[in-house]
Amino acid sequence: MQFADHAKSLNLGEPKWPAFAIQNIQHMTKFPLDQSKSVDHDTVAAFVKDFVGGKLSPSIKSQKAPLQDEPVFVLVADEFEKVVAEDKDLLVEFYAPWCGQ
Repeated sequence: MQFADHAKSLNLGEPKWPAFAIQNIQHMTKFPLDQSKSVDHDTVAAFVKDFVGGKLSPSIKSQKAPLQDEPVFVLVADEFEKVVAEDKDLLVEFYAPWCGQ
């Protein structure tokens, strides 16, 4: 489908059109509108108002946090601030699973 790669780069879940997203190039953040919502004037206006008001969190591509109870575990973006903010020393290995190891 045309523009499918661009949809992925904006963290849109699927190349479904019409779609709407805000990209802040200076901060390298993306704010896609939930694709289950209608892309109409009122929905987009409310979304933009929330963005300007600082009420939206940027979209980060990440796996969901797996259930884990081991001392070594997979750290995903959704848990990063919570885990790293704890008062202890940590060793974090960053890697891209799609790259060869």
